[in-house]
Amino acid sequence: MTVYDATNPRHVAIQRRTAKESETATDAFVRHSMGLVDGRRYFHGLLVRCHVFANPYTGRAGTTAFACGELNVGQQVLADIMRIAPDEYVQMMREANGRDIADDTRRARSDQDTNRDDPGPIYVHPAFEHASVAGSEADDYSPVDRDDEADRGEAS
Repeated sequence: MTVYDATNPRHVAIQRRTAKESETATDAFVRHSMGLVDGRRYFHGLLVRCHVFANPYTGRAGTTAFACGELNVGQQVLADIMRIAPDEYVQMMREANGRDIADDTRRARSDQDTNRDDPGPIYVHPAFEHASVAGSEADDYSPVDRDDEADRGEAS
């Protein structure tokens, strides 16, 4: 194996050509991956794991330093994405937002009791205590009212 010599013009030319080929291959990979739904999902997950959308501070020096290293990698990946596929980045964020909304909706539905015996919020502001939900079959009273009924011995 020949040792790289920065003073040798042929070595420099070979190194430049190799770097250009590598950059072209990377650009093609990112462009192709960001053109696919699964590719955008993968890159979004990678950016999240690298704390790109959050603060890496943990309160402990060692883990914060480690998280900052992950952030550095994530920022490099984000820079590549923004340079190569900025429109797909916007699409990736829209898709991620849609997944987050769908996940929140599923969690909210799973939190409701199937018998519609969901006690509702623990605290209801007095201004909204007797407000009904328009167009729904929701009960017109708050948990406070239910407690009052139970105290009087009334069944609901």
